[in-house]
This record gives sequence, C-alpha cells and structure tokens, in this order.
Amino acid sequence: MDPARNQMEEALAQTAGFQLAFDHFAEWCVDNGCSLGESAEEVREVVMELEAALDDEPLALDGDRVLTGSLLLDAVIRALYLETAWPALEVGLELLAGDEGRTMLNLADALGDRHAAVHSDQQDARTAITCADRADRYTVDDVPEMAPAFEEASPLFGDTMVWGTPMCTDWPVAGKAEHPDVRAPGAPPVLLVGNTGDPATPYEGAARMAERLGKGVGVELTCRGEGHGAYDSGNRRVRETVDAYLLAGRVPAAGSVCEHEPLEGKG
Repeated sequence: MDPARNQMEEALAQTAGFQLAFDHFAEWCVDNGCSLGESAEEVREVVMELEAALDDEPLALDGDRVLTGSLLLDAVIRALYLETAWPALEVGLELLAGDEGRTMLNLADALGDRHAAVHSDQQDARTAITCADRADRYTVDDVPEMAPAFEEASPLFGDTMVWGTPMCTDWPVAGKAEHPDVRAPGAPPVLLVGNTGDPATPYEGAARMAERLGKGVGVELTCRGEGHGAYDSGNRRVRETVDAYLLAGRVPAAGSVCEHEPLEGKG
C-alpha cells in the first residue's frame, strides 16, 4: 500500500483500482465473445443497470433468499480479487441478464465463504489494525462531500465504496499517525511486488513504498497481471523470483517485470 496516502486518499485510489480491474475483466469478456456487450463500456452499463434494477426490486429466489443490488456488487468485487473467478462471473452476469439470479447468488456465497464451517474474522481484524495505525477519522458528514470524487473514480463502485471511509468513527483508541513512517535506512533490500491489475492495493503503491523505504532498500518487481496479489496468481516467474529472494537471498534487479500469463476464456 502507498504509505504517503491518508485513509481517504487510499480509499479513493482503491475505488479507482476496482474500476480498472472491472474494465480489464470487461475487456477480457468482450474478447472472449461474451453476450454482455460489444465493448467494456457496454458491459459496465449492463452491470450498472442490473444493480439499479435489483435495488428497485430484489430478485426472489428459492426459499427466503433474495438477490439485491448490493449482493450483486459484492459478488463482482470479490470475483475481481481472483482472475480465475472471471469465467464464473461472466456466466453469472449473463444468466442474471436473463433473469436467472441463483448462479450469481451462489457465486456471492462461495466467494464470501457463506457456507464455511468457520467464518473468517479478517474484516474485524482489518478494522482494528487500521484504526490503531491510522489517526485520521472521518464521519458520515464527510461522505457527501467526498462522494463526487469517488463516483468519478468509479461509476460502478464509487457510490458504494465511499461509505467505507467512516470505518474508524468513534473507535475507542486513538490511531498512531496519519501516515506510517516506513523509512528503513541501512536495511537489507526489501522486495516489493506490484501487480498492475490489483484492485485492492493498486499498482502505484509499490513504487511509492519503494521510494519511502529509501534508496537501495525498496526493490520493485512488477507483475503484469490481474487480481489481488501476485505470488498466488499463478504467475510462475513471480513465484520463482519471490522464492529465490526468501529462501536464497537473491534480489532481482530493480524494475524487473514478470509478464502476464493470460487467462483462457470459459470455453
């Protein structure tokens, strides 16, 4: 993550990152002949129309389950974390456009671990750690002022993601600082892997972290890929490079690039 940004700036950058990731998915979808549109813009418009329709009238499914606009966006966001989920997202959206919502709901459940035997406390931990680290605080009164910037960053996700900014409102413990101090003069080289299509920790954060760590400390490796993170993305060169760094102390040349290994279509 970019250590020079405050929480609001980081949330805004992340919102733009998710829009970029969705656009990459939409371009992939069009290139593979999906029925959602003939351009990435058309695919985005279809999803926005589906969300608006579900907001107005949630789709009733078997039992007491309903598919809402927020559940649809949640499924889309979660699928953007993992490129291998793109084919399932494509199918789910195509079926939803034909009024079949069970597949999309199942995707939201699967990616959200709804049926897991043990539920994750990851979000609780993230909130506690973030609010302990970061001193800046935002309230619901800040949201209307910031909303236009978020909606400009992402027509699809902006008006939802802006509401994540007051996460530390009324947190009972003061945060440490607005910006973390990551300077590490004299430290051995720190390998930073930046993924060009990462929605959650946008690519530019790796370069800013390398800069803040200090000259000769931060070493950036670029992965031209999709999804959140790079080591488990399936890119063999990234894995080999990181393994060599951790296990043998071999540091790649600064500015090294691992090319994208394309995902095949749904067949």
